[in-house]
Amino acid sequence: MKTRCTTVLFFLLFSLTIAAPQYEEIYSLKGPFDHIVQKKPVAFRAFPVWEDSLRFRIYLLVEIQYDYLLFIIHEGKFTASAEIEVIFKEKDDEHGFTRLWQTSVQTSTFDSTNLKHLYHFTMDTLTVPPGNYTVYFRYTDLNGALQFKIKQKMNLQADKPMFISGPVLLYRNTPPPTGFSLFPEKPSAFGQHWDFNRDVSFFFHFNSAPDNPLQYFQLSIRNRETRRTELAIDTTWTHPPQAKFLSIPLATHLLAEGKYDVQTVWKFRNRTIKKSYPFRIIWFDKPLSLWDIRRAIKPLRYLMDTAEYMAFRDAPLPLLERRFEEFWQERDPTPGNPFNEAMAEFYRRVDIANRRWSDGGEEGWETDIGKIFILYGEPDLIEDHSLDPEGQPYLKWIYFLEDRKVEVTFISVEGRKAYRLEKLEEIPNDDEG
Repeated sequence: MKTRCTTVLFFLLFSLTIAAPQYEEIYSLKGPFDHIVQKKPVAFRAFPVWEDSLRFRIYLLVEIQYDYLLFIIHEGKFTASAEIEVIFKEKDDEHGFTRLWQTSVQTSTFDSTNLKHLYHFTMDTLTVPPGNYTVYFRYTDLNGALQFKIKQKMNLQADKPMFISGPVLLYRNTPPPTGFSLFPEKPSAFGQHWDFNRDVSFFFHFNSAPDNPLQYFQLSIRNRETRRTELAIDTTWTHPPQAKFLSIPLATHLLAEGKYDVQTVWKFRNRTIKKSYPFRIIWFDKPLSLWDIRRAIKPLRYLMDTAEYMAFRDAPLPLLERRFEEFWQERDPTPGNPFNEAMAEFYRRVDIANRRWSDGGEEGWETDIGKIFILYGEPDLIEDHSLDPEGQPYLKWIYFLEDRKVEVTFISVEGRKAYRLEKLEEIPNDDEG
């Protein structure tokens, strides 16, 4: 089933790539979920490093989604293997410059093979002379017939007095791949989109003549909608930096979801250059129940009295959005940053309840067992007698809270098909001793 679904997804994504004027790193789901934005399952980035007037070394960065890889069981582990081919070709060049390599990844659990937020990273390098290239990228899954292709343009000119690369995004506090000393942290193949509530470093390569050293650098991130500068950092050198690379760590967990511009100022002795790059923060693993506010308010009935909930439910959309934001702001344990842990955990539980206990008649969050799960989370202890042949089958969840023990008993309906709440008992902790 996974192979068939993934193949359909590939043809959809590949057709989008061919139709688009340039490669896009993200896509929107189809049908009723078209407002949900996701990363492409395969990302590719060619990062040029100027070596001399005759050649560039190209770092070929690739990330592949675990859910897109086809895993097979090998020696007790789930193993996926793929082949990567990258070709740099000029207009009248029949052969071009090619790099071909294979990569593999192992995991010990089946569940991890279906993760959409986890990506396998691989990289290699290729040396090319200056030129105006078309870059052909091909991913082939070696456990199946899946392929993913990307075509990009890259103009490499070594005869200009200076060279400044676009930024590579680095995963903060994550070790770089072994065998490649260029990057101080693990690089990303995604160049314009970043995960909400995750810090990033911006990595640049530059080159200039010895008599025109870099003296000052500034980087700022400006919100494209408000036009307000959210983060900024600058550096001045009394002595020119020896290395031709800059790694700029930024606390991007302080940025809300949205579209930004990364603006840089490079001041060399004889010249100042300004560059701007688009940058978007997206909560890619946002709970599904949180993407649509009309759906998101429904489980809030468990946290509100009836009058308050009815006022929420019947409010016009602009008012509803403001009330929803205010409701969760009051419960935010870390108001200093835009990520609300309480809200994220609440809707994570809603999603789990929907996956586990939805049926044709009602969603999982609406069921008795779903409600308890949303309010209390995973139980500390489970007594499962759902399939007992004698007496009344039941399921008991026990929670050991800071000030009390909570015992919840459900009557089992048709085995483990459904559960009806029978009793909820709260027992104060014994403080003696």
